[in-house]
Amino acid sequence: MDTHKPREKNENVVLQIENASFFYQESGIRSWVLQNVNLTTRASEICAIVGPSGCGKTTLIKLAISLLPLSDGTVKLFGRDAGDPSVGIPGPNVGYMPQEDALPSDLRVRDSLYFFGLLNNMSIGEIRKRMGEVLEQVDLIENSGKFIFQLSGGMKRRLSLAIALLHSPQLLILDEPTVGCDPVLRSRIWKVLRQISSENRTSIVITTHYIEECRFADTINFMRDKTFAVQSRPNQILSIAGTSNLDEAFLRICFHREQSQSSSTDDKYRKLLDVKTNHRHEHQGSPIAEHDYEPIKVSKLSAFSQLRIIFVLILRYLHAFAFDFAAVQLVIFMPTMISLLVHFCLTPRVLGVPVAIIIENQTMYRDQALFDWLAIKPKCFECLHPRHFDEYINHEVIQTIPYDNLDKAMNDLKATKIAGVLYIGDQFSEHYISRVTIHWTELPEGAARNTKMQFYADASKSYVFRALESYLLDAYRKYWEASKINLGMKNGSLFPFEFEDPVIGQKKEELNIKSYFTDTGVFVCNGFCAGFLIGGLLMLSELRDKTMKRCLSTGLKTYHLFAAQTITNGMLIGTSLVGTMGMVIYLLELPLQISAIPAAMLVILQVLTAVILGQLVAAALLSEIAILIIGVSTSYPILALVGSAFAIEAQPYYIQTFSHFLPLTIPTMGIRSALLRGFSFTKLLIIQSFAVSLFYLLLFSLITLSILHKRVHN
Repeated sequence: MDTHKPREKNENVVLQIENASFFYQESGIRSWVLQNVNLTTRASEICAIVGPSGCGKTTLIKLAISLLPLSDGTVKLFGRDAGDPSVGIPGPNVGYMPQEDALPSDLRVRDSLYFFGLLNNMSIGEIRKRMGEVLEQVDLIENSGKFIFQLSGGMKRRLSLAIALLHSPQLLILDEPTVGCDPVLRSRIWKVLRQISSENRTSIVITTHYIEECRFADTINFMRDKTFAVQSRPNQILSIAGTSNLDEAFLRICFHREQSQSSSTDDKYRKLLDVKTNHRHEHQGSPIAEHDYEPIKVSKLSAFSQLRIIFVLILRYLHAFAFDFAAVQLVIFMPTMISLLVHFCLTPRVLGVPVAIIIENQTMYRDQALFDWLAIKPKCFECLHPRHFDEYINHEVIQTIPYDNLDKAMNDLKATKIAGVLYIGDQFSEHYISRVTIHWTELPEGAARNTKMQFYADASKSYVFRALESYLLDAYRKYWEASKINLGMKNGSLFPFEFEDPVIGQKKEELNIKSYFTDTGVFVCNGFCAGFLIGGLLMLSELRDKTMKRCLSTGLKTYHLFAAQTITNGMLIGTSLVGTMGMVIYLLELPLQISAIPAAMLVILQVLTAVILGQLVAAALLSEIAILIIGVSTSYPILALVGSAFAIEAQPYYIQTFSHFLPLTIPTMGIRSALLRGFSFTKLLIIQSFAVSLFYLLLFSLITLSILHKRVHN
């Protein structure tokens, strides 16, 4: 017995499927899922699709809302071809409830409604107004503050239904909404469906394998052997099948061949086949005129709406990061900590290195005739004494230890008790004025040699040796500048300071070059590897997340997902590394010629490129192990090839050529020049760095989007 009055035949059509077919192709072999399927649903109608698991129900409803491409046939929505942007499907004109819960477990119930409501182009006010209504309909009003992971299975099914109902769509697609629900909950869900179909003129398509509950639907479509075996109203099927039980009617239809020995049974089955034919003629006997289609309430999404979707996804990812403390550590703190450790451990700055300082008896000779001839008036003659040199040494780095004679100091140096010896001979002060005021060639050879400060070092520890050279040179520069002021001079001659050959180890020419940064390539390579790993792993996680699949029904496109992930991950890691760079510069007091803006922008561009490359690998390989192996195994070769571990000029020419084609090499040079030389946007190297970064950014983006589109819609 039918439990509701029949629908009028002239109700407007919402969904019309004609001769739809779909197949998967593997190894050149077609595997048909659907063949020649026909279906028509109308406003205010509940259409039930019934069949065993794996018969193609889910595939059919995905075809209906353009989540899968048709292999053959046509699908029309509101009289227009499926996929037409003006229809709003996928988009806010359809409510889709997948078979899985597909809910973001880290959100609260009300937050999940906000998330899906915003994706469906609802305003905050509209969401608040509808939220109470739908939560009351599904009896979740008291649980709105709970996290989704705290809900029971039945509560999750009800929340999933509430999300589909929230934006009051004209077409509602429910894939087995009552699976796993107890009879009371199933009855409640059907009551809600009957209410919204009649009050809102909503067309509802529901799939289920609970056949008996379909007596509450307007039409039942029995699916068997890749198509519909019977399509009709519940009371007609029960009447012709001669039973009051829909389960039994379904068995008689689907398994008639097992009873083919009885001619009476065959006749009865032919009548059941006529039910399918008569029902189709009832709705499709004459062409459907344009005015017979339900009017569309939504139009094509604007460009602002597209940006809105990306913004909502970014907020979603930021919330996920904040909720998952381990992810925050991975994305923000780990790259920062690695960079800090690398630079604190590998920069020329070291702490408390013992250095012997020997200042032999010095007598400052005030040669007034020389002063008069040079027209200088010393402001503080005693301040020129070499004992003041110790005041300009950075004692956090160098611990100066006074020694009485050079031989003892050299013995301790060889015994590795100290790391260096600074020697100032007894004639330094005597000839100092002449040395800095007259060109050194005018001094006698012996005097010129004896006016130098001499430094002997242990070069077996290259970074310590490099630090001592660097900071002693800094100290002497300050001492020399102070000496000019004390002499009342504006200009002076060469610095009387000489680094002698190391007592232990071998001096390398490159160690003479002062470097306040270990190498900017360490920053870039660290950020690149972090961006690759994090971008790849998070994209892989998103591809496997059923929530993302559900979001496709809201109009979410591949480029929305790609842009949101790239912006979120890239900006988090990029700004983290830029902040780390500034922290290192500040903490180590590095006197750089900084052009900060181009350097920071290039770092962020490199991180964005790495994130996209990681997404490309994730979409192509779908393997965490592959992402980790590629990311870790290429980090050290990249560090060497871009000139961080080894100078590019020292590489063979064919490796140099290859290195220059890497996305990191030229931008690393640009960052180094911006920090160490103060290069601005107008310099050719900076322009080349931006050009290379943007080229690879665009190239990887296009490839990633192409592969990602296939994965998302597979």
